[in-house]
Amino acid sequence: HGICEYRGVYDFSSEGSSDERLLLEFSDGGKIYVSAQNLGLVEYHSSLDSPAPALDSLSKKGAWQKKKKAAKKQVDQIIDKLLKNYAVRSVLNKTPLLPDLELEKQFLESFPYEETVDQARSWEEVSNDLSSKKPMDRLLCGDVGFGKTEIALRAAFRSVLSGKQVVVLAPTTILVNQHFYTFRNRLSPFSLNVGFVSTFKTKAENKNTFLAFQKNNIDIIIGTHSLLLYGDYFHNTGLLIIDEE
Repeated sequence: HGICEYRGVYDFSSEGSSDERLLLEFSDGGKIYVSAQNLGLVEYHSSLDSPAPALDSLSKKGAWQKKKKAAKKQVDQIIDKLLKNYAVRSVLNKTPLLPDLELEKQFLESFPYEETVDQARSWEEVSNDLSSKKPMDRLLCGDVGFGKTEIALRAAFRSVLSGKQVVVLAPTTILVNQHFYTFRNRLSPFSLNVGFVSTFKTKAENKNTFLAFQKNNIDIIIGTHSLLLYGDYFHNTGLLIIDEE
């Protein structure tokens, strides 16, 4: 019927039977009582970032149908765009990033914790993607402490040893710093150079980091999404890691 306003629960119970209903009111004063058994028909809508949506009219159902058709059309357009993007990606090729078996074995063994089953499976899948001619587009999900960063480190290690640079994006400056120390501590023993761009550094320091990355003197650069504004410095990037918490 459209967007309406919740006005409370009313009890229509009679002797021997329970009947509680939600009162929903529309812009024209129209009302609907929805029984508790039909709560699945009601969706909650709220947004802190925008004003409350306009209520629909119960007597003008055509307006609500028109809104639904417009929304469906938008969804169809998005799906069409996604399918076209997927079709383009499906014919793209990249240089396979193949492992240096001896060095990669040493790096994997330097992991200070016991590898979980999920980590082992994730790394096998990511490793296959890196070794493939097809560009990798993978989403890695897991709660805090499940070892996602270790998989990212391994992918970065493989990329750099294959002659490609790595860009790591994090949502906050604090997380950028954390990732920098994590990446540096794990990778520096293997002579990989890690740099980061941060508001905690001066403009001159950040510029020097970009220039070092441009000249291949830094293998991995870490920063917030603002890094993408400086694409002119990225000419040999083989892997983009996005941490979205």
